[in-house]
Amino acid sequence: MRKLIKPLLIISVVFFAISCKKDAKVQGDISQDVLDQIHALGFSNKNVVKDDNGYIVEGDIFLSQERLSAAPADAKFLRIAGEEQYRTFNLVTGLPRVITVSVSSRLPSSYIAATDDAIARYNAENLLITFQRVSSG
Repeated sequence: MRKLIKPLLIISVVFFAISCKKDAKVQGDISQDVLDQIHALGFSNKNVVKDDNGYIVEGDIFLSQERLSAAPADAKFLRIAGEEQYRTFNLVTGLPRVITVSVSSRLPSSYIAATDDAIARYNAENLLITFQRVSSG
Protein backbone atom coordinates (compact mmCIF):
# COMPACT_ATOMS: atom_id res chain seq x y z
CA MET A 1 0.00 0.00 0.00
CA ARG A 2 2.86 2.40 0.84
CA LYS A 3 4.40 1.80 -2.58
CA LEU A 4 1.13 2.81 -4.20
CA ILE A 5 0.57 6.04 -2.22
CA LYS A 6 3.67 7.88 -3.42
CA PRO A 7 2.97 7.41 -7.19
CA LEU A 8 -0.70 8.30 -6.66
CA LEU A 9 0.31 11.42 -4.78
CA ILE A 10 2.68 12.48 -7.58
CA ILE A 11 0.06 11.78 -10.26
CA SER A 12 -2.61 13.73 -8.37
CA VAL A 13 -0.27 16.73 -7.87
CA VAL A 14 0.64 16.75 -11.58
CA PHE A 15 -3.02 16.39 -12.57
CA PHE A 16 -3.99 19.21 -10.20
CA ALA A 17 -1.27 21.49 -11.58
CA ILE A 18 -2.32 20.83 -15.17
CA SER A 19 -6.04 21.23 -14.52
CA CYS A 20 -5.59 24.52 -12.64
CA LYS A 21 -3.42 26.08 -15.31
CA LYS A 22 -5.19 29.09 -16.80
CA ASP A 23 -5.94 29.07 -20.50
CA ALA A 24 -3.44 31.11 -22.43
CA LYS A 25 -4.87 34.34 -23.76
CA VAL A 26 -5.09 34.40 -27.51
CA GLN A 27 -4.14 38.07 -27.28
CA GLY A 28 -0.44 37.16 -27.18
CA ASP A 29 -0.20 36.50 -30.92
CA ILE A 30 -2.08 39.66 -31.95
CA SER A 31 0.19 42.53 -32.90
CA GLN A 32 0.07 45.85 -31.11
CA ASP A 33 -0.71 47.51 -34.46
CA VAL A 34 -3.93 45.48 -34.78
CA LEU A 35 -4.88 46.26 -31.18
CA ASP A 36 -4.33 49.95 -31.89
CA GLN A 37 -6.54 49.75 -34.99
CA ILE A 38 -9.31 48.08 -32.97
CA HIS A 39 -9.05 50.79 -30.31
CA ALA A 40 -9.08 53.50 -32.99
CA LEU A 41 -12.44 52.15 -34.18
CA GLY A 42 -13.83 52.72 -30.67
CA PHE A 43 -13.83 49.10 -29.50
CA SER A 44 -12.11 47.63 -26.48
CA ASN A 45 -8.81 45.98 -27.35
CA LYS A 46 -8.93 43.72 -24.29
CA ASN A 47 -9.57 39.97 -24.75
CA VAL A 48 -9.40 40.14 -28.55
CA VAL A 49 -9.70 36.69 -30.16
CA LYS A 50 -8.10 35.96 -33.54
CA ASP A 51 -10.48 34.28 -35.98
CA ASP A 52 -9.82 32.81 -39.43
CA ASN A 53 -10.62 35.99 -41.34
CA GLY A 54 -10.40 38.67 -38.67
CA TYR A 55 -10.85 39.33 -34.97
CA ILE A 56 -13.64 38.99 -32.41
CA VAL A 57 -13.81 41.93 -30.01
CA GLU A 58 -15.92 42.49 -26.91
CA GLY A 59 -17.03 38.87 -27.04
CA ASP A 60 -19.40 39.12 -29.98
CA ILE A 61 -18.31 41.70 -32.56
CA PHE A 62 -16.46 40.41 -35.63
CA LEU A 63 -14.03 42.76 -37.35
CA SER A 64 -12.52 41.53 -40.59
CA GLN A 65 -8.99 42.46 -41.57
CA GLU A 66 -10.44 44.51 -44.43
CA ARG A 67 -12.60 46.48 -41.97
CA LEU A 68 -9.55 47.29 -39.84
CA SER A 69 -7.61 48.49 -42.89
CA ALA A 70 -10.47 50.51 -44.38
CA ALA A 71 -11.29 52.54 -41.28
CA PRO A 72 -11.61 56.27 -41.99
CA ALA A 73 -8.78 58.40 -40.63
CA ASP A 74 -11.07 61.19 -39.40
CA ALA A 75 -13.16 59.05 -37.05
CA LYS A 76 -14.49 61.07 -34.15
CA PHE A 77 -16.14 59.50 -31.13
CA LEU A 78 -18.50 60.98 -28.62
CA ARG A 79 -17.41 59.95 -25.14
CA ILE A 80 -19.76 60.90 -22.32
CA ALA A 81 -18.95 60.09 -18.69
CA GLY A 82 -16.59 57.31 -19.71
CA GLU A 83 -19.19 55.57 -21.88
CA GLU A 84 -18.51 55.05 -25.57
CA GLN A 85 -21.01 55.53 -28.35
CA TYR A 86 -20.49 53.00 -31.10
CA ARG A 87 -21.18 53.48 -34.76
CA THR A 88 -20.84 51.44 -37.90
CA PHE A 89 -19.84 52.10 -41.47
CA ASN A 90 -22.33 49.51 -42.77
CA LEU A 91 -24.97 51.57 -44.52
CA VAL A 92 -28.56 50.62 -45.30
CA THR A 93 -29.09 50.37 -49.03
CA GLY A 94 -32.19 50.12 -51.18
CA LEU A 95 -33.71 53.40 -50.06
CA PRO A 96 -36.40 54.49 -49.46
CA ARG A 97 -37.21 51.63 -47.13
CA VAL A 98 -40.04 50.85 -44.70
CA ILE A 99 -39.12 48.83 -41.63
CA THR A 100 -41.98 47.07 -39.88
CA VAL A 101 -42.12 46.90 -36.08
CA SER A 102 -44.19 44.42 -34.10
CA VAL A 103 -44.98 44.76 -30.39
CA SER A 104 -45.89 41.62 -28.48
CA SER A 105 -49.55 41.46 -27.48
CA ARG A 106 -48.46 40.19 -24.05
CA LEU A 107 -47.04 43.61 -23.19
CA PRO A 108 -49.16 46.37 -21.62
CA SER A 109 -50.95 48.78 -23.94
CA SER A 110 -48.65 51.57 -22.77
CA TYR A 111 -45.79 49.83 -24.64
CA ILE A 112 -47.80 49.93 -27.86
CA ALA A 113 -48.60 53.62 -27.33
CA ALA A 114 -44.93 54.38 -26.62
CA THR A 115 -43.87 52.48 -29.74
CA ASP A 116 -46.41 54.39 -31.85
CA ASP A 117 -45.11 57.67 -30.42
CA ALA A 118 -41.47 56.75 -31.13
CA ILE A 119 -42.35 55.71 -34.69
CA ALA A 120 -44.28 58.95 -35.27
CA ARG A 121 -41.36 61.05 -33.99
CA TYR A 122 -38.83 59.20 -36.16
CA ASN A 123 -41.00 59.38 -39.26
CA ALA A 124 -41.52 63.13 -38.67
CA GLU A 125 -37.82 63.59 -39.49
CA ASN A 126 -38.68 62.86 -43.17
CA LEU A 127 -35.79 60.48 -43.72
CA LEU A 128 -35.53 57.80 -46.38
CA ILE A 129 -36.06 55.09 -43.74
CA THR A 130 -39.51 55.00 -42.18
CA PHE A 131 -41.06 52.71 -39.61
CA GLN A 132 -44.52 51.18 -39.53
CA ARG A 133 -46.07 49.21 -36.68
CA VAL A 134 -47.75 45.97 -37.66
CA SER A 135 -50.14 43.95 -35.53
CA SER A 136 -48.58 40.57 -36.27
CA GLY A 137 -45.42 39.05 -37.67
